This record gives sequence, structure tokens and C-alpha cells, in this order.
Amino acid sequence: MAVFGSWLAGLLTHDFCPGVNRWVYWVKRPIFTLLIAMGIALVCAVFVSPVALISCAAIMAVILLGYCWPQVTARGLSARLRFLERRITEGETAHAIVAVRNAWPWPVWGVTVEVDLGGPGPAEVSLARVAGWSTVEFTWPCVPECRGEYPRRPPRLTTSFPFGLTSATRDAEIERQLLVWPAIVELDTLADVAETRPAEDLFSETRTGDSGDMLGTRPFRHGDSLRRVHWACRAR
Repeated sequence: MAVFGSWLAGLLTHDFCPGVNRWVYWVKRPIFTLLIAMGIALVCAVFVSPVALISCAAIMAVILLGYCWPQVTARGLSARLRFLERRITEGETAHAIVAVRNAWPWPVWGVTVEVDLGGPGPAEVSLARVAGWSTVEFTWPCVPECRGEYPRRPPRLTTSFPFGLTSATRDAEIERQLLVWPAIVELDTLADVAETRPAEDLFSETRTGDSGDMLGTRPFRHGDSLRRVHWACRAR
């Protein structure tokens, strides 16, 4: 049963025509389904009954609202971002204060603030509703991925309300940036200082090679360069 299930899943998800994807990729968008529904309603209105024009007009209104409303909403939104901390170390939590202002008299729903914190994608925080002619301020704890100065690019306000057909974005203002210092790590030893140990260790019976400074002599061992043999001491 498990083998059949995996075979069926592979069959249903296999891409049989990869070369056609760039021509039909737009079919995956919701607007395609709405346009087909509007076309069918229009055909029904012409050949069956004019009452179908109501459905055609309703679908057209949904398309216009879904594409125009996010653009209008974004024009009335503005935001400011600042960090409470000036400097932190890698792995520590910073607190970002985001203030979103709505200049429209009506409320705005579905607002997302995107901030670049060095990860594979922008960090996001969403607001369900911003009342009309008001400013909403909230504190957002976040952990930057690595050292550097954040945010690396201006934050963005994004909204796709009400139907998610398209997204409208607007850049936010940065009042105070955050500087992330490298994490402090305790080291047992330093690789570059491995050869600067006391002189008696340089003459240890377990060390070979010709690294380090010439501080004395020791018996020859396999692996030593013949250029470093002190022939006068050897002859004596």
C-alpha cells in the first residue's frame, strides 16, 4: 500500500512538460480563474439569459477591487522602524519598535512589515487592523542571523487585502539602526601561536620538521630536513 501511495504521489506531482511551464505559468494565478469565470458568464448572458450579466459584473468588480484597493491603501500608509538597543552580540535578542500610521479615514486590514535581518528571507510581522487616522506602535523581538548593520535595506510595508490578487508595497523609514558584533568565543589555543611555546618543548622527542626559529640542537629524527642538520655538532 505504501509503494502504491508513493507511486501515485509521484505520478500526480511529476512534471510531464517542463518546457511549457514558462508559457502557462500565469495559469496558476487566481486572476486566471476569475477571467475564465467572467468569460463563461458573458457567454451565458449572450446565448442563454441576460441575467448572467449580473455574475459577469460581480466578477469584474472583484477583479477591480482586488487590484485597485491594495494600491490605494498603500498610499495612505507609512511606517518608522527603530531599535531599542544600539549594539548587541550575535545570538542576542534585539527589540525593534515599529510605528505604522494610517492616513486614511477608514481602517486598513492585513498589513505586513518586512525587515531584512540577514536570513534567507525577510523577517515578517503582521498587523490585523490599523484604525483610520491613527498610529499603531508595537515592539517586536528579533534575533539577527549574523554580524553586521541592520536592517540592510529599508523595511517594506506590504498589503494584499482584500483578495490577495496582488500586493502593494511601500518603503518604511529607518530612525535607528542596529549594530551586531561578532560573538565572543573562548579559545583553548591559537593556531598561529602553536610554535611559540617554551624552548624545551621545541626539543621534544615527539616533534619533527623544521618549523619555528633555530634556538638549539637536538638529535636527528625521521622527517627532518637535511638542510637543518648542524654538521659541526654532528661531527663533534
